[in-house]
Amino acid sequence: VDVPPLKDAFDIDALKALDVVVTCQGGDYTKPVYKDLREAGWKGYWIDAASTLRMEDEATIILDPVNRKVIDNQLAKGAKTFVGGNCTVSLMLMGLGGLFEADMVEWMTSMTYQAASGS
Repeated sequence: VDVPPLKDAFDIDALKALDVVVTCQGGDYTKPVYKDLREAGWKGYWIDAASTLRMEDEATIILDPVNRKVIDNQLAKGAKTFVGGNCTVSLMLMGLGGLFEADMVEWMTSMTYQAASGS
C-alpha cells in the first residue's frame, strides 16, 4: 500500500485549501494556526475541541443535540467557528439537557478539581 507522508499541520497555505479543519490538538496549536489562517483570508469551517476560542465572539460552542437550535441558527447566520464546551458541563448537559428543556430543573451547580489535580 502506497501511503503518502503526513503533511505539516502548521502549513497555512496547505490549510487554506481545505473547506473544513477539525482539530483536537489543543490550544498550543489553535492559538497560532487559527489566527494565521483567518488572517490569510481563509473562510472555511473551524471545528475545535480546544478551549482557546470558547469566549471569542465568532465562536459557537457545540453540544449536539443539546444546543442543536443554536448550532442551526449560527450556521444560518454564516458562522464558521465551532468549538467544544467545557468537559464537565458538556457531560452534565448530555445527561440532563432534556430535563432542562422540559423545565424540570430549577437550579444546578457543579464543580471540578482539575486545578488541584494538576490536570
